[in-house]
Amino acid sequence: MITSINIENFKSIKSANVPIRPLTILMGLNSSGKSSFLQTLLLINQSSFYRGRINLRGSLIDVGKMRDIFYEFEKGESLMTLGITFKNIRGINSFLLKFKYISEEQILDADQFFINKNKLKEEEFKNSYLNISYTEAISNRNTQYLEAERFGPKDIYDSSYDLVNQHRRIGKKGEYAVHYLTVHGNERVKNEKLYHPKAKSDTLLHQVDAWLGEISPGVKINPTEFPGSDKIILNYQYETNRHYTSLRKPKNVGFGISYTLPIIVAILAAPDNRLLIIENPEAHIHPKGQAKLGKLMALAGNNGLQLVIETHSDHIINGLRVAVKKGDINRTNAVIHHFERVDKEDEQYSEITPIYIDNNGSLSDYPKGFLDQWGDLVSQLI
Repeated sequence: MITSINIENFKSIKSANVPIRPLTILMGLNSSGKSSFLQTLLLINQSSFYRGRINLRGSLIDVGKMRDIFYEFEKGESLMTLGITFKNIRGINSFLLKFKYISEEQILDADQFFINKNKLKEEEFKNSYLNISYTEAISNRNTQYLEAERFGPKDIYDSSYDLVNQHRRIGKKGEYAVHYLTVHGNERVKNEKLYHPKAKSDTLLHQVDAWLGEISPGVKINPTEFPGSDKIILNYQYETNRHYTSLRKPKNVGFGISYTLPIIVAILAAPDNRLLIIENPEAHIHPKGQAKLGKLMALAGNNGLQLVIETHSDHIINGLRVAVKKGDINRTNAVIHHFERVDKEDEQYSEITPIYIDNNGSLSDYPKGFLDQWGDLVSQLI
């Protein structure tokens, strides 16, 4: 499990050592550095980081060339730094790589190598036994990324034997979530702490129904493989007092369910220690549903998963605060990072403030621009 990320001279992040918890929330205004921070995780994930190499144009993310990612206000011969600290059964260990600025490079080979703050030669680094530990901590096969632009409602969905059957993932747009349910929907959700109290059983399909019901009450999903093809059909029904409604196409139900479905599937189906990176989970969801989603994330972060969430939603934050107060997540398992763009006379950079939650759900800090918009608007109406 990751415990911190170290960054220097990457895009808007001049220098930061950011603590990571089982549930880490990123908040802040647009263009304040949240996405840049997430990109460091994705770059490490899609690269041979444990061999000292970073791929800027990979399967998860394409950030261009080094000239596109190097902190533009840095002067002199400074290096770009990416580092990760993690813990597992072998203890706490850290990797740190430093890269020279080479303008047009798309695949970066480290110039300096550090393990647990000890500078190593290239071969010493690459042959270290700790690299085995690293691959367990943040390997591509152990990570599920859901980007902000997920798949909306469709009549027919694609399938992927490799991702769904072999790797138990659903694609970075959530495009294979429906296929996942046709293959694994009748399997039991292993993490009992994530069970919804109103679910009809402990199967993935019924648990997804119940959690989706917090977004759209009474919903029932019906994924079906299209005979003789690799396509999947999805329909919805709604529970009434006596039975269910007729089948409804996703396009006749709305974007909220389609955008939320892959998030719920990813959380409920994830094996222990999986890293989930999710952008804007609140998209197209009403406030109550956002708060319930915050609770599900809290339960997941408290019970074996690690989530890094980028959000603009006060309701997800408040759902998390309530979850801490009710004991659904230990306060030490959650942190909120507030990102703010700092403008100086000769430079501009991201400032990252960690915010912690106490046992009563109160926050340790309220940086300017954090959870204050509602109060600002009300004060103008009084």
